[in-house]
Formats: sequence, structure tokens, C-alpha cells
Amino acid sequence: MTDITELINLYDELCIKDFPDDNRVAAFLSSYAARPMTTAEVQRYLHSDPGAGWYIRTSTALYGVTIEQPPFHTCAIRRMTPEGGIPEQIGKVAAAVREYAASISGSVAPIRPNQTQLPGGATVISVGSGVVDATGKPSDTFGIFLSNQHGMVSPPWVEFATPGVGVEVRLTRQVIGR
Repeated sequence: MTDITELINLYDELCIKDFPDDNRVAAFLSSYAARPMTTAEVQRYLHSDPGAGWYIRTSTALYGVTIEQPPFHTCAIRRMTPEGGIPEQIGKVAAAVREYAASISGSVAPIRPNQTQLPGGATVISVGSGVVDATGKPSDTFGIFLSNQHGMVSPPWVEFATPGVGVEVRLTRQVIGR
């Protein structure tokens, strides 16, 4: 299994602490010398929804960041791995979500896990949680998506999938009710 600690740390900083503040998101992207995605690359992830995307390259991996604009205001960060992340590391995402919920005097409710087979062949397993604020109003959803590419990995991710099947690990935060 692949160490995804850096992915989780970037997600916590960008999607939990900085998002949805546009200035903080821009500062984060600038601090990592993020390269904008082309329109076609953004559409690959957001389809026809409005938004933008960037690539961040570190000494560890290549990351794809997308910010989807309302009506679905979502921050997502993803990376390709040969076979997914270490399950114990995924628990760090849940801890970051609980910390966020506590910061707004809210609470966390799990979202039922799901598995989907996409038309292109990928198998996607998703788990997540919802957060309600101090008044009991839904505020955010948080998701973890593991997309097994079954060896059909497209650029620019190919080098990060070998020697495995290629599993994209995507972490999301969607702001709702605001």
C-alpha cells in the first residue's frame, strides 16, 4: 500500500482549513507553484460544471486539485497510487473532519459506503461523512473515493500507477447550506 500522508496533509490544509476562502485557496496554490489544468483536463473531472483545476508536483507525487463553483461548491485533491492508500491513514481524514466539526461546534454523521462500476471500467469505492453546524443545519460533506483503474490509467498519471493497477485516491469537501 502507498503512503498517502502528504495527500492527507494537503487536503487538510487546502480543503478543510483554506476552502472556501478564495484568497486562502489562491495563496495555497501559489505556495506550491500550482500549474493550471487545461480546459479539457478540468472538464475530465468536473464535466460541464463550472470550476478550475491545477496540478501540484512535490518530491512525493503529482496531485490534481479542483475547485468546483456553485451550485456544487467543492474542493477536491487527488493522486494516483499503484494500489491505494494505507487504511490506517484514511482514519486521519476522519480525524481532520471531526476536528473541523468541533471547530464549528457541530457534529459528524457517517454517509453509507458505496461501490460503483463506471462505464470506462473503473471501480469506485466511496465513504464519507456529513457535518451539521451548532444549530443542526447541514454545513459540509466530506468524501473519500478510491477509483481502481484496473490498469487503464491515462496521462499524466501513468508513472504513478506502476507497478500496480492504478488506484486514484480523491478527497473532497463540499460546502452546503451556505
